[in-house]
Amino acid sequence: MSYTSTPELNKLSSTEKKAYKSYGLALLIAVYEMELVNKDYDQEQILNLDSIKYCLEALPKDTREKFSDWFIQLSQKEVVQLMDEVIKVQNTDYIFNDIAESFYDADEQKRRGIVLTPKWLANYITNKAITYWNQLNAGKGIPKKVADLSCGAGVFIKELQSSLDTKSNIYGVDISHDYVFFTRLATVSDKITKNIIIHCLDTLTDLRVKEQIELFQEEEIIPVNNYDIIVGNPPYVRSQQLDSGYSKIIKDYYTEFVDGNFDLTVPFLAHTFKALSDGGIGALVVSSKFMSSKYGKKICSVLAKQTRILEITDFGDGQVFPKKTTYTCVIIFAKLPPNGDISIYKFPPGLKWDNKESYLKDASMSVIPQKQLEEHPWNLTSGFHEEILKKFIDSSNPKLTDVFPRIIQGVRTGANNIFVVNSKDNDLLESETMYPYIDGTNIRRVNIKKTDKKMVWPYKLNQDESVTPLTETELKEKFYNTWKYLNNYKTVLSDRKLENGAPWFSYSRTQNLLLPKLRKILVREMMPSAQFAADSQGEFIFSSGYGLVGSDDMPNEEYHMWAAILSTPTMEFQLRFNSTQLHSGWFRILKQHLQRIRLINLSKKQKKEAIEISKRLINDSNNEKLWDKLDLIVAQAFNLTESMRDEIKSFLESIHAVSKPNYEINIKENKQLQNDKIEDYSNSEIQDNILDTVYPDLTNEQRLKYMPIEVTMYNKYHRDRPELAQLVTFKKNKENTPIHSWYKYTQGYSRDLVQLLLKELDVKSGEKVYDPFMGSGTTLLTCKEEGIRSYGADISPLMTWITKLKVEDWNTTKLNKILKTMDKANPTPCKEENLLFMNYLEKAFAPEILSQIIGWRNWINNQELEKKYKDFLLLGLISILEEISFIRKHGSHYRYLNNTESVGLKKLNINVIDSAANIKEIFINKISKMVQDVSIANLKKTECNVYTLNSRSEVPSENADIIITSPPYLNRNNYFSQQKAELSLLGLISSNEEYKNLVKTSYRSHVEAELEKEPISKIPEVNKIISSVVLTENNNPKIPHMIAGYFDDLQQTLSKLKQNLNPGARLAFVVGNSRWGGVVVPVDHLLALIAERLGYKLDRILVARYKGNSPQQMKRYGQIKVRESIVLLKWEG
Repeated sequence: MSYTSTPELNKLSSTEKKAYKSYGLALLIAVYEMELVNKDYDQEQILNLDSIKYCLEALPKDTREKFSDWFIQLSQKEVVQLMDEVIKVQNTDYIFNDIAESFYDADEQKRRGIVLTPKWLANYITNKAITYWNQLNAGKGIPKKVADLSCGAGVFIKELQSSLDTKSNIYGVDISHDYVFFTRLATVSDKITKNIIIHCLDTLTDLRVKEQIELFQEEEIIPVNNYDIIVGNPPYVRSQQLDSGYSKIIKDYYTEFVDGNFDLTVPFLAHTFKALSDGGIGALVVSSKFMSSKYGKKICSVLAKQTRILEITDFGDGQVFPKKTTYTCVIIFAKLPPNGDISIYKFPPGLKWDNKESYLKDASMSVIPQKQLEEHPWNLTSGFHEEILKKFIDSSNPKLTDVFPRIIQGVRTGANNIFVVNSKDNDLLESETMYPYIDGTNIRRVNIKKTDKKMVWPYKLNQDESVTPLTETELKEKFYNTWKYLNNYKTVLSDRKLENGAPWFSYSRTQNLLLPKLRKILVREMMPSAQFAADSQGEFIFSSGYGLVGSDDMPNEEYHMWAAILSTPTMEFQLRFNSTQLHSGWFRILKQHLQRIRLINLSKKQKKEAIEISKRLINDSNNEKLWDKLDLIVAQAFNLTESMRDEIKSFLESIHAVSKPNYEINIKENKQLQNDKIEDYSNSEIQDNILDTVYPDLTNEQRLKYMPIEVTMYNKYHRDRPELAQLVTFKKNKENTPIHSWYKYTQGYSRDLVQLLLKELDVKSGEKVYDPFMGSGTTLLTCKEEGIRSYGADISPLMTWITKLKVEDWNTTKLNKILKTMDKANPTPCKEENLLFMNYLEKAFAPEILSQIIGWRNWINNQELEKKYKDFLLLGLISILEEISFIRKHGSHYRYLNNTESVGLKKLNINVIDSAANIKEIFINKISKMVQDVSIANLKKTECNVYTLNSRSEVPSENADIIITSPPYLNRNNYFSQQKAELSLLGLISSNEEYKNLVKTSYRSHVEAELEKEPISKIPEVNKIISSVVLTENNNPKIPHMIAGYFDDLQQTLSKLKQNLNPGARLAFVVGNSRWGGVVVPVDHLLALIAERLGYKLDRILVARYKGNSPQQMKRYGQIKVRESIVLLKWEG
């Protein structure tokens, strides 16, 4: 929405505007489908429809009233634009899903567990549920009460509406007012549909089915129980993400169903079971983890023993929800005693659910007895597969733990980046303190890929086979090089949490310290196919994965034999059915899974042959004939038939087709499997090269501690430009630069910088410039001076108000006439009790001065002038506020000049205005200077548009060829706190709540913004920085959260910007690096890295200057100067 909208709309926050546009679009879609409103699109006519009034009642009163005002004030052009969007999207799959998907940002969707159901899946589940109800309730007529109790945007409600008679009552519930509004609109007609009732409630608490019936019950808007059908897709939220108080309530209410760290699937399944009538049908699409995870044991027992499970559709690794990573299933059950068999539908791995032709038709159907599910975890295999698995679990076959009594995990150092050293460094250290270090990528089928890494092991093996740390004296005297190496990092190592009495150089945990000395089979935690290798000499150490340790007398050759046996197709089949399936055919195996695995009894002849084959495989691991020969021995030992072996091979072939089993495993893929929070980037992982550093004076310890990420590969793009040092600040604009100097904006840059960048970026005639963080409008005003088309945006209503006035075309005759009127005016000083931020204003201004300010403001507003000329005078008034106050803006806060105790202020020697002074002369001088600026400025008649929006998540509907901007610096400055006086006196915001919302939704460059609960970024390099930041008691504990949020915001901005850019666009970002807890945050390099991963090309980095650190930083951490730079990018399109 551009600035040209009505003044009332400009008081709305960008978040509200975005929400209201979504509301308006949804409302017009509903009206369009009703075909009730004539072509003039009368907004009042729409809002006065009874059915629309009912829909609007879903929203809180304040929101409803504000939206209605917004909607009524839309111009004819704006309504037509919205209707054009309606017409464009009317043929989409389910448009209300599209609106709901964009309504909340990705972070909020994750917090709420929002995963919207595609229409095809809702249709499938709804039709199945109705069909089953009719089959099991023959003679009962129609289902009377049906519901979706987590209805989201209403796709299930819409399916129920189209599938059932109007005599069926349809109920919808969701915890989101917004989604309830969308659902009501989705199902609305020209009259209120009495059989469809949608309300905003928390199903798990507000609709809890109580065991005891209350004597006097209130009439229910939404029934608590006795539903004939419940369908839905409950939210995907783990208990760890819930508020602790709410989590406790859920555990109390559903104590017989939930256990441990449950996800909301469990209580929703429990609620569905309790809320159904006898013979009722529950049909939900949910996370499939409850079937195998410990927290699902109770609910699985209830479903298996107290309901009739009719069907389970297991999507396996298929991703059925667009843009989401979930592992889901559909479970359909009746509230009836168990009876007979369950239909199981499964799909081949790697199925592309974005291809509609593959929906559902590729399912294979099998049948299992329900009794099979009375054991947990649930085993959905049937027929031939179940027959094969029964062969494995025969009690005569030994458990894996019978052969390998110990399953041990890797060591935990708490500082692998120090203890794991590369080949260059490990040659310098004593071999007695080093062991070869491996991870999952080194473990191949019966082989260990050579590693050039080693782990420092500062321990000694005692005669009784116990392991104890070396003393520091022993380490220094016997292994001086190792001691010296570790001593370089003593400060960092000492900061770790160590077990009682442990020396500073020991591992953070004492588990499995004997690991490198033990003979073992190496088990990688995640794998694309069965891959095991033997460390028969006891020489390797690892951090992730497991080691299988046999008896002391197990021969080395048997270790190799068992590693080969575990890597056979027959054993992989068993392993896969006892592990967690991941996407792309990978699987994860944990200790609990290994404990369920069965091995084989071998005759002497079989063992001899297996040992011989395994020896040959070590040197010829790709010999499929040898593998087939060994697999035959394993299969025969399990008494598998030839047809069973063929089925296993066929099953694995289909999986290996997508799981890349030929060991060319990409490390980045493995890391994404480990952590869905971190993006999988196409670029290589970032490795700094110390030889390329621009900080050669740092010691190794300083570098590790204070510069965990430098991204040295970008140093070659640096161009030192010391002449830019002053230009990247606002200082030059204060030097009587016409118009630019009207309002002092300390966070801005200069006109000279924009002029220089326009040349650097080679701006051509007809190209358009965009500034998504325009502040006080320097970029736009400079473009207007140069005759270049431009547009800009800012989240601050003050900044957009100022910018519009600075780029406006003025009539100097009118301005001079106004100036004469001012000269004769003597406004009466006034008091105003209801101003926002009154406490602040009373501290900032003497009472007499504040009264004069309010008096002049009221005088201006009472003049018979065009609004823009009133605003011109108001701009002059707010531009002198600092000069006539007790404050001076400084960083994110103020210096109070009347603080007589401040030594720093005495040094500044700033005069403070006398409280008895008359501000008229100062004000008129300011306006005179502004009028003079207008007369000498040469602004061209060039297109220049201003938008109030949040560039974190929004973009205007214009395209750009050039970006010149400066995102907020990562400096903890809440810029809004410096705008309180202006926002209050101009009435640009109406309440404290609106101010707080502006602050919360602003860029996460400060701790007052809305931050995540955990300081985790989507960008792995940022997480490395965060993990290095050690805060003191004086630091704000939210700083790591701020750092994570800031770079996630930068990524989102760069991603959104691509929608606006024409092919061949050039971009300039003015940014400043920072330090937190002594750790350098290279914002310029990380911005370049994020941009390249999004498809931009880095051109140059213009280094304007190196800035020092705060006295506090230098005193505690020493000085490391940080850059202020301009990152130049290209977008090819």
